[in-house]
Amino acid sequence: MNDTTRVFMPLRSNAAWFGDENCRGRLERQIKTYLVLYDLIVFENGRYNITAGVDGQGMQMMCPGDSFPGDRSKIRFFTPGNEFGIDFGGKQVLRSTCQSAYEIDYLPIVRDAGIEYATCIRWSDDDINAEIKTAIEKRVSNDLSGKFYHDALPDNNYLRRYILEGLYRDSLMAHFLNSPFSVDYHVAPVIALQQRKVREQWNAEIPVAFFNFWINLNLPDFTELSWDALCEFRESDAGVSFRHMIHRISKRVKDILPNLADQSDVDHWLAQEFNKELLAELSRRIKTPGRTLASVCMNVIPFGFIPSMIKDVKAFDDDQISWVSVVRGYKSNG
Repeated sequence: MNDTTRVFMPLRSNAAWFGDENCRGRLERQIKTYLVLYDLIVFENGRYNITAGVDGQGMQMMCPGDSFPGDRSKIRFFTPGNEFGIDFGGKQVLRSTCQSAYEIDYLPIVRDAGIEYATCIRWSDDDINAEIKTAIEKRVSNDLSGKFYHDALPDNNYLRRYILEGLYRDSLMAHFLNSPFSVDYHVAPVIALQQRKVREQWNAEIPVAFFNFWINLNLPDFTELSWDALCEFRESDAGVSFRHMIHRISKRVKDILPNLADQSDVDHWLAQEFNKELLAELSRRIKTPGRTLASVCMNVIPFGFIPSMIKDVKAFDDDQISWVSVVRGYKSNG
């Protein structure tokens, strides 16, 4: 059985991260977070362009990575208000004024980070067939005929259709890859409405929610490391142990997802499961006479966490093998 943990980063459902240069830092942090949390990141390969006009018209183009005719090292950013269009056979087919436009390609970030050929990176050129695409288009038309998604989608009719079609397509791709997947802030509200329908994405958010919980305890934020130091950490014994710990917790929380109402419930159970992991380490390592597991348990309140447990963990011998060694803070050898 292959127990490698992975996350899929599709192009369409992450378009908004490519809206302007200011978004790049947020996207880099997201990629770094996944490098900490997962054994493998699967990037959809290629360059995808989408332009939405103010009148609800628009156009899209997908160019596979191995056939892109230009320079993939740079990303263009577009200014709303510019005119765009398509002429076919000397006849104007489309003409509109740009409201939103995105050029989406992970390669520039991954290449600049120096991890394009890292063992933790895979590039996917897979796609869905025409029959499935047609079925998705019909489902989206049906979904948009009602008001269920009205408040969760942008006002632009072209973007509304694009977001839903991309989400359904990417969720299927993630299913085929047996992987959770990443989305941007345009798609996330739709996911919130479909927590029970698109379980792959909800599952992807559990490890991320745990990482946010970890940071809120003032524990090391590995996304602040350089790319080289981050890759060094994720390949270390402690980094592997850290991922295993996160996915043990995530699996236990996923098992009770049908009984959870919202994100606060998820956070509540993440805290409880993290307590169990800490207690397991404490019980295994405490050897001082008079310092028993029973006394440690007095520091734990129901469904909560007391910082004094962190003090106990920080007092452990720093073996640099277990995930608990990074509670002290991670120091690169570089």
